[in-house]
Amino acid sequence: MMSCCMRVTSRPLKRFILPVMLLAAAVANADNRDPDRDAIYRLIDSFVTRWDRADAQGLSMLWQADGDIIVPDGSLLKGRNQIENFYSGVFAGGYSASTAIASIDQLRFLNADLVLVDGQFTIRRVLSANNQELPPERGFFSIIAQRTSGRWLIVAIREMEPLLG
Repeated sequence: MMSCCMRVTSRPLKRFILPVMLLAAAVANADNRDPDRDAIYRLIDSFVTRWDRADAQGLSMLWQADGDIIVPDGSLLKGRNQIENFYSGVFAGGYSASTAIASIDQLRFLNADLVLVDGQFTIRRVLSANNQELPPERGFFSIIAQRTSGRWLIVAIREMEPLLG
C-alpha cells in the first residue's frame, strides 16, 4: 500500500523537480555568461576601432584563419588574406576616413564556445570618387564567433543593407 502512494506522489514530484532543476541550471548558466558577453562586446569594439583606423590587416586578424564574410553585394571572401585584401580595397576606395558604429541587438550562445551575434551598423564619412561625402550607410549583420584557446574570433559575418523603395 505504501509503494502505491509513493508512486502517486513521486510522479508529480518528478514533474515539478525536473523543470525547477532545469530553470536553476539555465539561470546559473546565464550568470556565468557575463565574461563571455563582455568578450563579445570587446570583439565588436575592436572591429569598430580597427575600421576607424582603416586597419585592414588588424580587421582580418579578428577572424579565424579559415573564417569568411559575405558582404552586401553578395561577394564571399574566405580566409584572412582575402578578407584583408578586401578591406584594403575598401579603404583605398573612399572609406579610409570613414567611421563605423555597431550595436548588438542580440547574443545567442549556441554552446559554450559558439555565439550568434545579430546587430546593426552605420558607416559615416564615406567619400565619393570626387571627394564628396556620401550619405551614411546603414545595415545589419550576423556574426558567428567561436572561442578558440580562450580567445573569441569571428568564424563568419553576413552583412545586409536594407532595400530602399
